[in-house]
Amino acid sequence: MGVIANVLRTYAIYRFIGLFYFSKTENKWIKSGVYVLFVILTSGGYYLLNNQYVNIFTNLVGLVLIVSTYQGSIKKNVLSIISIYSVNVVIESLVFSIIKTNGKSSDILESVNECIVSIGILLFVVVLEKTRAIKEKEFQIRSSLWLWLISVPVISIVIILLMLNSTGLGERNIEIEIAGILVINLAIFYLYGAVQDYYRQKIEKEEFFNRMEIYANQLDIMKNSYQKIKELRHDMRHHLGELKYLANTNEKKQLLAYIEDMELHMINTEEYVSSGNKEIDGTLNYLLQTAKKKLKEVDVSVSIPENLEIHNYLFNVILGNLLENAIAAAVKTERKYLKIHIKLKQNVIYIVVENSYNGEVKIKDNKIMTSKKDKKIHGIGLESVKRMVEEMNGMLDIQWKESVFTVNIIFYLEEIGKQ
Repeated sequence: MGVIANVLRTYAIYRFIGLFYFSKTENKWIKSGVYVLFVILTSGGYYLLNNQYVNIFTNLVGLVLIVSTYQGSIKKNVLSIISIYSVNVVIESLVFSIIKTNGKSSDILESVNECIVSIGILLFVVVLEKTRAIKEKEFQIRSSLWLWLISVPVISIVIILLMLNSTGLGERNIEIEIAGILVINLAIFYLYGAVQDYYRQKIEKEEFFNRMEIYANQLDIMKNSYQKIKELRHDMRHHLGELKYLANTNEKKQLLAYIEDMELHMINTEEYVSSGNKEIDGTLNYLLQTAKKKLKEVDVSVSIPENLEIHNYLFNVILGNLLENAIAAAVKTERKYLKIHIKLKQNVIYIVVENSYNGEVKIKDNKIMTSKKDKKIHGIGLESVKRMVEEMNGMLDIQWKESVFTVNIIFYLEEIGKQ
């Protein structure tokens, strides 16, 4: 039973560490091997030597081995080990202060303590995961389902305490039933983690296909533009002959009209932005196609150097979501107005996204809330955009008047290059 309790505790530690780290290696066998080694090391030290100092040593060594498979600074690694071990000690102390002997042997009491400690750590981690998911606006299951989920370890602890205080159950039966409870908890939370991973991967896959659609759209635009240039080059001799004739005959109006016709033929109606930066052009052209179809007034101005290299994922997510939110709000108004201005000045990128809106801004806890029905699927919300801007050491300012909503963002080029 103690080994099963240690397995459950190790799984809780795995989830705890997952809150703060990204895995250093894609080899799942290495990661799994380290966690198995942790179980063997801590269980062996406890049952073979049963010494307090040995237990502390094996736990700390095991945590060091686990943390070494994750990416992080020495300071972060030390803090994470201290945090995990401190939580373990605090919960263990609480359990030992609550559990009474009630005539049970020391062996069964130790096993029960280990089980309750393991379940308590898992419960703490699940609550911590929920807190972070709310704060970071990440995917999370419905609150009602989450409450049912955490009721499992809570009820498990209550049942274990009732069995411990029961006089009609033998110690052997108590051990078997508690072992079953531990296995059930481990299975339920493992499945819960698997479902979470599935939906996270599904969201990431959708984001990937959206990005591929943007790239495909930009490639089509580039292909059409190249085709127009190719056609012009093929007929250039005829065009030059006609222009020369009109110039020699002093047909100024016809000359200007002919040049305008050539210019119109050269314009790609689907290419709204042509700054030379593939990342920005792709995102803007893809979203502005929708804007041009749904809105009456679209003002676009992008003034950045052609050789400006911005390959930052967060930058394009921010830009794409701001435009999606602005278009969605502008569509609901009579004016149907959108403005997007981007310029580079003295190594600072200035972004202005302005749109008409219905005059209603929802504010909760000093935060602007989305009005979209499905908050998890449509966009990421201005508060999340603000958080990502701050991650890139940029600045975001939001203003709104009676009918116009404006978002101003400043990025420092050197900070974007670091991401």
